Amino acid sequence: MKHEDTRSDRLQSDGLRAPTQAHLSQTPFSLRPLAYATSLLALLGGSAISGQVSAAGFQLSEHGARGLGRANAGEAAIGDTAAVLARNTAAMTRLEGINVSGVLSFIDLEVEANGTTTTASGITLPANDDNAGPNAFVPGFYSSYQLDEKLFVGFAVFSNFGLKTDYDSRFGGLDVADEASVETVNITPSIAYKLTDQVSLGFGIDYVLADAQLNTSVPAFVPGVPGTPKILDLEGDGDAFGYHLSALFELTQATRIGMQYRSSLDIDIEGDAESEFPAPFSSDGSLELNLPDIAEIAAYHEINSDWAVHGSVNYTNWERFDSLIADIDAVPTGPVTLKEENWDANLRYAIGVTHNLNERIILRGGFALDKSPVPRENRTLSIPDSDRMWFSAGASYLASDNLSLDFGISRLEGDSVEVTEVSALGNTVVAEVEGSATIASVQVNAAF
Repeated sequence: MKHEDTRSDRLQSDGLRAPTQAHLSQTPFSLRPLAYATSLLALLGGSAISGQVSAAGFQLSEHGARGLGRANAGEAAIGDTAAVLARNTAAMTRLEGINVSGVLSFIDLEVEANGTTTTASGITLPANDDNAGPNAFVPGFYSSYQLDEKLFVGFAVFSNFGLKTDYDSRFGGLDVADEASVETVNITPSIAYKLTDQVSLGFGIDYVLADAQLNTSVPAFVPGVPGTPKILDLEGDGDAFGYHLSALFELTQATRIGMQYRSSLDIDIEGDAESEFPAPFSSDGSLELNLPDIAEIAAYHEINSDWAVHGSVNYTNWERFDSLIADIDAVPTGPVTLKEENWDANLRYAIGVTHNLNERIILRGGFALDKSPVPRENRTLSIPDSDRMWFSAGASYLASDNLSLDFGISRLEGDSVEVTEVSALGNTVVAEVEGSATIASVQVNAAF
């Protein structure tokens, strides 16, 4: 097919052109401070198990159904719907007029822990849970507006980080990891400017809201302690501002490169801390959550009008997640270093392919390797992060010139990892933890 340098013949479906579609688009009292510290660590870190079966660490990648269907390969370069605002705001210069996308992703987690707990007196008990990761929904909303031929503005609401875990009340390691939930919402206004036909630049503000409810408990087998009383229950919220910078280079009509940098964030989670063991208390509590900066570089190339290949390399600076420090008023010693995490930065590699089946149906697939940022020697039962592989597929239906429906599905397979951890109660937990997930996403796009 003849390559013409016009917007009107760029199909909003992974960028492939089509001839007839133009705009589709728990401890003795002397150890209380340590118990509190260990508990809070278990709370925050334990929740990251769900991260083991999403992106590495506790990062989320469920930004759109099209992206999910191609394992997010090439996301920063494709620019086919307004959902590109989560990956490269400069690429919204490829979207004519007004574009709106709504996304809903469902994460079906499968997190299994099989192991034993050996108490300080030498008794060995089972520590098993075959479903420690609750399922979750992740929504997203994106919109872009073309002001003139060169200037574009966008607004997006989505999440880059999220954690959730809920161990069974019979689990033998509740003093290490029980229940936790951390949610973030990224509210992002952006602007993009098309310098030339080949170069576009983007900038935006990230306002991130975080809400957390974190809980750790005494295991049911502890003598003289009825039930599973809370060692610590912390609930709070916080917010922070960051920014992002992006660029898109359209080398030819068939080839383009995109990149984006999103800044780090330090969020003070402030709220209420309560305990039922070893002595009840209720006080203020806080924790600083250090989130990493993120960078992505992506490439897209059309082989012909029906086939395209695309890939990405993503960098997440988890080195910022080096320690956890809590401040709980009921602990007289002041701020306590809960854990030296010493994570590494991680890389994620993805490759995908798109096929324009006909004028209405677009097929896509992808594969990704997501490397864990957690060194083997730093793994805990709370954060048994591991390398994982993504196998993805998806499709789009172009209902009309200004309406399209997308579906994406990914299967994530995480490596099984062995974890040994000693709690403040003197219990030693040894467990094999394995995580996998199926993620499904639907997306509706409208262009005006």
